[in-house]
Amino acid sequence: MTDQSMSLQTFHNQLRLIADKERIPITGGFELTSRCNLNCTMCYVSKPVNDLDEQARELSAGYWIDLARQAAEMGTLSLLLTGGEAMLHPDFKEIYEAISKMGFRITLFSNGTLLTPELTAWLARIPPATLDITLYGASEETYGQVTGSRQAFSKAMRGIELAISQGINTRIKTTIIRKNLHDLEAIKKIAEDFGVEFSYSLLLHKAREGCNRCVEEERLSPAEIENLGTAQIPGGDLECSLPGIQELQDHFAAIKPLFCAAAKSAFWIEASGEMMPCPLVSRFTTQPIMAGFAKAWEELGNFITEVQAPSECLSCGHRPFCPVCPGRIFTETGSYIGHSDYVCDLAKVKEREFYSLLKRCGS
Repeated sequence: MTDQSMSLQTFHNQLRLIADKERIPITGGFELTSRCNLNCTMCYVSKPVNDLDEQARELSAGYWIDLARQAAEMGTLSLLLTGGEAMLHPDFKEIYEAISKMGFRITLFSNGTLLTPELTAWLARIPPATLDITLYGASEETYGQVTGSRQAFSKAMRGIELAISQGINTRIKTTIIRKNLHDLEAIKKIAEDFGVEFSYSLLLHKAREGCNRCVEEERLSPAEIENLGTAQIPGGDLECSLPGIQELQDHFAAIKPLFCAAAKSAFWIEASGEMMPCPLVSRFTTQPIMAGFAKAWEELGNFITEVQAPSECLSCGHRPFCPVCPGRIFTETGSYIGHSDYVCDLAKVKEREFYSLLKRCGS
C-alpha cells in the first residue's frame, strides 16, 4: 500500500500505534458535566439537572480552557465533549468557542433536546467535526419508557433537523436495550430519511457511580444479541472478498490482552477535573488541576503496569474475540482481574458470528 492510497482509517490506526508506543495523549474526553435533562434507565453518568452539589463540582470555563491548552501542548489532536448533557454546563459556549479556536478535532455528544435555532446557528459558525445525537427510540411512547420524558422525542427530532439544516455534520446513534429494541429498525429509518450516518451499541456498562440502575434487567442477553443477528464484529459488514476476510482474521489475531488506548494515547477528564484512563475506570485517577496536565498524564501511565488482564483470560481460546477491557471487567465484577460470565458469553457469540461470516464467504 502506497502513502497515496492509504485510507484515512489506516492512517489513524498507524498514528495511534505510534502514540501508544510513545505515550502521546493524542485524543481525550472532557466530561463537562454529569448532569442530564433526561433520566435514561441504562445511563452511567446521569445526575439530575437541579443537583446543586453536582453543579458545584463542575469546573468553570477557565479550568477547562487551560486544560485544553495544556493538552494541546502535549500533543492532543482530538477532543470529545460530553456529559451528562454537555450543553447543560453554564459555561458551555465559552468553553466550546475557546477550545474550537485551538484547532482540535472536536466531537460533540448530545441528546439533541436542548438545540434551538439560536444555538444551532451559533454552533454552525464553528461546527464540530461531528455532532453525535443519540435517539433513544422512534416514538414518544418509547422515549417515555427509556428517558422518562415523552416530549424529549420531538425535541430530539427537532434538534436533528436544526443541526442538519445548519450544515453541521450530524450522526445519529442509539443504545439498544429491552425497552427500545422494537424501535431499532425505525430509528435506523429515521437516520436514512435524514441522510446521516447511523450506528448503535449493544454494550451496556454498569454504572460508574456504583448504582447499576437496572442495567442487568435492561441489557440484552448474549443469546438475544445472537438472535438479533449481529455481535457487531469489526468489519462484519464487509463483502465476502478475500481482502475483507483477511482483514478480519488479521484483526483478531493481533488483539492483545490490554488492547485499548486508555492511558497510552487517550485520557478522560470527568466533571470535577479528575483524569482517568477512560470513562469506565473511575478508581484510578490523577489530578491535572493541582499537578498540571503533563504530570497527571505521566502518573496515569502507572495504570498500564498496575492493571493486568485476568490470568484465566490470557490462556482462554476465546480471547481474540474478547478484548479484556479493565474498565468493563471492574464495573461487572468489582475487580480488574474478575471473571464475568456475561462478557465471556458475548465473546463466544462474537466468535460464532465471525466463523459464520467465514462460512458464508466460503473460506
